Amino acid sequence: MSSVKLARAVKSRYDILIHNLQNLLIRDNISETELSRRTKIPQPTIHKIFSGKTNDPRISTLQMMATYFNTTVDLLCSENFVSLYDRKQEGKLIPIISWSDAIKSRNPIKSLTSKNWSDWLLIEPTENDLIYALKTKVTMEPRFLRNTIVIIDANAKLIDGELFAVQYPNTTEATLRELSIDGPSQLLMPLNKKDTPDILDKSIHILGRVVESRYIYTKK
Repeated sequence: MSSVKLARAVKSRYDILIHNLQNLLIRDNISETELSRRTKIPQPTIHKIFSGKTNDPRISTLQMMATYFNTTVDLLCSENFVSLYDRKQEGKLIPIISWSDAIKSRNPIKSLTSKNWSDWLLIEPTENDLIYALKTKVTMEPRFLRNTIVIIDANAKLIDGELFAVQYPNTTEATLRELSIDGPSQLLMPLNKKDTPDILDKSIHILGRVVESRYIYTKK
């Protein structure tokens, strides 16, 4: 393919992308500024994409927008996109972090943006900025299948019978425990019932409550 034809092909695909994104803004009745706020993509970056001032947007940026609109990058660049996805989608993007990242600070996601993080999840709209996701490990089976996504609300209060992400002293990762409250007694129950419960004391840090879990089956 000649360089001229290649340039036209790239421009055509990019024009389709812009057209689809503009239709999505109209469909959801939001502005470029609002899209920036919801996706945490810098507003100047979004404006350059929508105005056609960049022919090579970062794949991570496109992935962020695709995730927000509950679709894929390939479909965003497809001429059939509008007819395939005409249902309104709204929500909030939250980062999926590691169990070791979760213990780094009170707010482990404070510095995460579309420029330095690529793993995000679309959830229901919320004003809570202290909410993130974790992927469960094999040690958490059979309660959770491996790589189940659990959504953690770091602002949540202690509730009897609920699951919490916790950090034990002298450990490098967070883990999950079920909280059992009986009067003044507070116990952390292991996911494996054969293990011994622990008394919740000041040495154990409660990181947040599990407010939702999701498992997406992927056939290999």
